[in-house]
Amino acid sequence: MRTLLLLFFTIFFCNTTLSQNVDVNTPENVQPNNPVLGGTWKLDFSDEFNGTSVDESKWQIDNSTKSRAARPNIGIYDWRWKPQNVSVENGNLILKVNKINGSSMTNGSINTYQKYHTMYGYFEARIKVGDASKGTHTAFWLQGPNMGNVDGTANDGAEIDIFETAWTGDYTKSVVHIDGYGAHHQANTKQYNTPGIHSGFHTWGFHWTENFMDIYYDGVFKVRYSDSKWVVRSLEFLWLSNGASFGLTGDQYFKDLPLGYLTETQVDYIRVWKEQSPTDIDDTLLKQNTWQLIMADSEDTEGSGNPAVNAFDDNANTFWHTEWKDHKPTHPHEIQIDLGETAKIDAFKYLPRQDGNLNGTITQYEFYASHSTSNWGTPIATGTFTEDSSLKTVNFNDSVECRFIRLVSLSSINDTPFANAAEIHLKGYYLSSPLSVSNSTKPNFNIFPNPIQDKIKIKWETQGTFNTWKIHTITGSLLKEGTISTPLNYLEIDTHNFHSGTYILTVGGLYSNESKLVIKN
Repeated sequence: MRTLLLLFFTIFFCNTTLSQNVDVNTPENVQPNNPVLGGTWKLDFSDEFNGTSVDESKWQIDNSTKSRAARPNIGIYDWRWKPQNVSVENGNLILKVNKINGSSMTNGSINTYQKYHTMYGYFEARIKVGDASKGTHTAFWLQGPNMGNVDGTANDGAEIDIFETAWTGDYTKSVVHIDGYGAHHQANTKQYNTPGIHSGFHTWGFHWTENFMDIYYDGVFKVRYSDSKWVVRSLEFLWLSNGASFGLTGDQYFKDLPLGYLTETQVDYIRVWKEQSPTDIDDTLLKQNTWQLIMADSEDTEGSGNPAVNAFDDNANTFWHTEWKDHKPTHPHEIQIDLGETAKIDAFKYLPRQDGNLNGTITQYEFYASHSTSNWGTPIATGTFTEDSSLKTVNFNDSVECRFIRLVSLSSINDTPFANAAEIHLKGYYLSSPLSVSNSTKPNFNIFPNPIQDKIKIKWETQGTFNTWKIHTITGSLLKEGTISTPLNYLEIDTHNFHSGTYILTVGGLYSNESKLVIKN
């Protein structure tokens, strides 16, 4: 009971924290506005700006006490972020730009410093940029509180400029700044085309993983940072701002403009998602935290490498790849994994690499499961995968008990000598699980049919044997329960809203509880 109470309060606290970060006005179950991204995403932070003022539980409104960097090319020698330039109106965050005198500008800026820091995920904002011809630039960026640490990499943080509109053409630039802003400062700038950027609203997306950082404009891929020197691997906070332009030259951009209001940036929304791993989404998959690599015949060690352990790290963005540069061993290739404990499995899933490159994607395969690595026996599944990067599922004819598994690649797409695997997953359950059950050949009740469709139908011989029923996920979460009328010896349970997978049905009586696996196709 103490453990259950602790679990309850942990879940309650996490949900409470989440509710503070996610705007109640954000559409339920909204996913990134990106047709090529793929995956399943869970919202971690959002602001729809539908109120009457900035939500200061999420945002800090910037107030510069001194001028930021002068822009002498357009005659600006003093510009500052000021709270009076920030408002929320008509469902948008408004960041205004004002000319104060012949050489001074004020601007609007908000950030989540000390409010919300995060690492990895998909970041999206829908923005109407300020008029760049008025000497200003709009920016959507992230900042690491420790980016001033000098180590020659982005590991400890960076300024990540997803975009800055400091130019009047249909293009913008992304920049990653590392090692502070002093003598050791380094920057990596990438220009990309942005059709129509100076007219109407547009959507920027930022996909950040431990191995790459990708930028999208209106759902179209534009920029990738993948060199480990420039990929940030520490917490960052969000920043939305406009400021004096650093990309223009000429009096007409500021000196020749009248005093007062110049332009404004409008932000419709900003959202941050975390990608859900397969085992987060599907509780019929075995958790991989006890898995260990036994061997792989080959693995890529070039640069940061693509080692074999990536094939079971529950991260679709990493992958195992065989050697490819100096040495290209030919098929067959294989990987052997120790599950850490005995499991009963009824399917395996193979996810090829997800970076858009099909090199090494397995076509012909053999799959083995055994209690011993010295005697694999015959494969329990063989076949040919479709030649694409989609998730492949192979169901077994019968459930198999095993401690060790082995995937053998006999060939790959385009007959290359390589093999890859982003993820290998198993459907089933560990026998050590407190809810593990056996499919006895003579159960005290029968399920028909099994696998099921929209209903579980069960029957037993003697009326009054059972009076309660419960359905759990394979990991122990209670989904549904009910009572059984005493005179009955049969029961139908509605399962139309259940996802495909394996469940545990338990029926209880005065003297015993009996459980059986139920599979829904």
